[in-house]
Amino acid sequence: MNTDNNIIINNPDNKKSLDKNQTNINRCMVCNKKLHLFKIKCKCEKYFCSEHRYSDKHDCTYNYKEENKELLTKLNPLIIAKKIENI
Repeated sequence: MNTDNNIIINNPDNKKSLDKNQTNINRCMVCNKKLHLFKIKCKCEKYFCSEHRYSDKHDCTYNYKEENKELLTKLNPLIIAKKIENI
């Protein structure tokens, strides 16, 4: 076995990116299971089976934390009370 090949394969620059495009929407992106009636689309725009539908099960790239933070700031504006005048 050639050690030079292992160095090239294990090099982080040559690894495939995690943002693969899904070519077949009738199959789960993780396990390649056939999706019949229930195709579950995640916010990362990929389809998954019922086992891999949760974001922690398929290494989701969508940033839920940032989305919810923006939603909270939009729905709960900062309220500043008027100062009371002294007599």
